[in-house]
Amino acid sequence: MGANKEPSDADDFFCLPGGDSTLILIGGCANSNVPGFDGTSYLNDWSDGVHADRPTPIQFTSFKTGEDYGTNYTQAGFENDLPRVEQGLNGCDPFTATGCTLLPITDDGTAAPFYPYYTISSTTAGCTWVYGSTVAGLTTNNFGKNKQYGTYDTGVDYTGLGGVPFAKADDFRNIVSNPCPA
Repeated sequence: MGANKEPSDADDFFCLPGGDSTLILIGGCANSNVPGFDGTSYLNDWSDGVHADRPTPIQFTSFKTGEDYGTNYTQAGFENDLPRVEQGLNGCDPFTATGCTLLPITDDGTAAPFYPYYTISSTTAGCTWVYGSTVAGLTTNNFGKNKQYGTYDTGVDYTGLGGVPFAKADDFRNIVSNPCPA
């Protein structure tokens, strides 16, 4: 923790120093970090199963569908909207899918040190999804970390003016067979 030593800059709003915290002295900002990608969310200080001063990971089971919500989905999708978020930044053009990256570029011109991803684990509750990063003693598959998001999906369709549809390379997407049925 405490790896983010960069002072607040133009994209940081409503920032508070760590000393204002009553428990763990972590400073932060309570608004968007675009186009910065330099806040704590983009540092590898997520749950890792090693550091006691990090929170427990976000875990959940696969969702189900069907009339009684008892049917597992056959597929799972890894998706992020970085091309949309990075639009116009560092040459990212979501209409042509050029200049957008799986690790967003910070306002300093370097790749963000980290971008959260999904893993799965096997626990007494069965297979669970974990969001954030690889957790020692828990993660059984990290799907290639950020590579899990796959490639640009040029098939994101929108309705334009006059009801005319258009496609935009808005997301990175990777559809896989469901590796973690509930």
